[in-house]
Amino acid sequence: MKIQDRIKKFMNRNNPELIAGETKLDKKINEKANEIEKLYVTKKEKGEENPINDTVEKIMQIVQNNPDPLEVRKLLTELIERENISDQVVERAAIELSKKEDILNHIIVEAIDEAETSIPDSSIKNIINKGEMNIRDNLELIQQMHDQEKQKQAEQEQLELQRQEQQKKIEQKRKEAKTKIEILKSNIKEMQDGEIGDRISAIQEQLGPENMNNEINELIQNIIAQRMAEDIYNDARKNPSIYKLSKAMSTGEMIERDLATTVQEKYKEIEEERGHKEGRFNKREFKMLILNEMARQISIEYEKTGLFNIPESKQLSQLKKEEKKYLVDTIQNLVNTKLKKEDILEISRQINEGNKELQKKENQIINLIRQIPIEDKSRIIDVLNKMIVDKNRLDTIEMLDNEGLLNKLAIMPTEKRKETINIVNKAVGKRNKYKVATKTPKTNGAKFSGNPTSIEYEER
Repeated sequence: MKIQDRIKKFMNRNNPELIAGETKLDKKINEKANEIEKLYVTKKEKGEENPINDTVEKIMQIVQNNPDPLEVRKLLTELIERENISDQVVERAAIELSKKEDILNHIIVEAIDEAETSIPDSSIKNIINKGEMNIRDNLELIQQMHDQEKQKQAEQEQLELQRQEQQKKIEQKRKEAKTKIEILKSNIKEMQDGEIGDRISAIQEQLGPENMNNEINELIQNIIAQRMAEDIYNDARKNPSIYKLSKAMSTGEMIERDLATTVQEKYKEIEEERGHKEGRFNKREFKMLILNEMARQISIEYEKTGLFNIPESKQLSQLKKEEKKYLVDTIQNLVNTKLKKEDILEISRQINEGNKELQKKENQIINLIRQIPIEDKSRIIDVLNKMIVDKNRLDTIEMLDNEGLLNKLAIMPTEKRKETINIVNKAVGKRNKYKVATKTPKTNGAKFSGNPTSIEYEER
């Protein structure tokens, strides 16, 4: 039993209402446990063939008749503590309970955790391997194992299963995304640029940027290129809406992935199929359209933030001299305020050198903060601010993360997490105070220039 539970029980020992309530429930649990124990002992003494199976069947029958979570948890804890009941009975019962949809897995974890008698590591491993608990609860249950080496091995196995499970989910998401993209491709002639941009953007959002791969990026690039080629061939349009389609593929990506060449190939296919149109597509002019839209978006961002955020792109840095000049001049013309010489130099530097990785990370953080729900934003910003201004706090969090402690705390149920943090807090509070020098004498070569006894300390 947890120390907190012992203290709570001691503190409430004189509370008549609590005592009456607990006594009534404990009596009920005790009667059921007696019934189960008697059945198991009797069958075992008679040498019957399957005393364990019959006892587990009886437990499941009792749970079926009354699946109240508190009673199920207390009953399982009571059975663990009964010396006359085999660990195998508890193990098998826990495995069967984990398969019931109306019984929450964490009840099993809590029952084992709260028992004053522990079950063998082998039983815990069997519950994990043969039961149907989720990985989060399995990881919690592994913490009850005594053998540190076995605990570590079991934890690694569960984390690998978790990784495989996540990978399967990602692959399924990718499969669904590809199916949706193929449907878009088959209806591309009937759809408008804005609808295609919105639909692809929605697919990307559902999949998540971290789950995008080259195959999906290529599918998206081919659809966008096809749509643009259709627009160019269309006498009523002649130019694609790069702004609307940039929702699905940013102008930076269009340059980096050489979209102009893909559009050229798609347009050539259309002309071969439907007939040639003189002077309709010019690759250089099309590239300038992309750069024009890029400049427009950069200028809008500058008006909002005061920063020039040029897309990080190797291909951008390799543009021809006149193309780079066109991009810089267009940004300058679109910005409402007159740019200083250093601003223009900064734009040119970012185009030629590529945006620094640090700047990219800063922008990602800014975007993440913008996406935080309003009710959580103040709390999260306060936590981030404390880490930024306090290096010791940041170093401590990094150490906890490197040691895996933050991950272990994160997978715990909320109440258990609070209890664990309180225990750590109390343990730290009991440590002996120590002194840290805050003012030491200056030295001149090997000699003190001040009085060596004037060292000042801060007690911590």
